[in-house]
Amino acid sequence: MRFSIVAIAAAVIGAVMADQAYPTVPTGDTKWNAGKNYTVTWNLITTEKVALTVDLFKGNASSQTLVNKFGSAKAGATSFQISLPKTLPADWYSIRVGDSWSHYFMIRSTTGATPTGAMPTPVSTATASSSSLPTVGPATVSAIGAKAAPTAANTPNSAAYLSAAPMAMAAAAVAAAAMAF
Repeated sequence: MRFSIVAIAAAVIGAVMADQAYPTVPTGDTKWNAGKNYTVTWNLITTEKVALTVDLFKGNASSQTLVNKFGSAKAGATSFQISLPKTLPADWYSIRVGDSWSHYFMIRSTTGATPTGAMPTPVSTATASSSSLPTVGPATVSAIGAKAAPTAANTPNSAAYLSAAPMAMAAAAVAAAAMAF
């Protein structure tokens, strides 16, 4: 019985961490041009080898709209080549890698136009005991087939996507279950 509880807890923790990476390129200083090719990069937080999807979004911090699905990187990869559509208007965009978000960054149109408005601001700073947590990014996603879940936009120097609270609660649940039997 004890083995079953530990196995279930490990599966739950594994599922929570399975799709975790944090984008390192693009950053808030990135300026890309529509119609050009670029490399999106990220660091993996988990040692589990999973294929991560790479998608382009635009919108403000509370509502992101899917603009383009670039595809899935190979399991365990930390970069992916993308081709920006030539028809993209000048605006502020973000890249989603798996369930993690990049900073907002600029994409210029093929005419060289730049966004007319200011860069969107992330919702807030995550509240937890770790100073290395990222700021909270786009809160909802509006697109057919897109995941609609709160996620985080990562800073280039952030050490992790997950906050300490869910992991601490999962660890406490595992310990309590193991001690009960």
